[in-house]
Amino acid sequence: MRVLGPARNTTQIEISLTDGFVLGVTPPVRDSGDLAGSPGCTIKGPKGEAVLEEGIIAAARHIHMHTSDAERFGLKDKDRVSVKVEGERGLVFNNVLARA
Repeated sequence: MRVLGPARNTTQIEISLTDGFVLGVTPPVRDSGDLAGSPGCTIKGPKGEAVLEEGIIAAARHIHMHTSDAERFGLKDKDRVSVKVEGERGLVFNNVLARA
């Protein structure tokens, strides 16, 4: 597990859908911060534990970019975009949340 910032008002745990199989939980696919009704858990570490009533999600597709890049692409934080990946196995990801 990795603890990442930025600090938030509410603790959230982002896992993959595959992790959910291993852990025995079914995380809803959600945008970051949309935790209502999601599964909870107990986090145990060397200095204690924290009990979360909710907070486990599988993060919805999203792409991070600097605000200057967002401006260059004509985007603002929380816009929805499609992202094209080129190459032999190219594909298009639709409904991707832009985070500036």
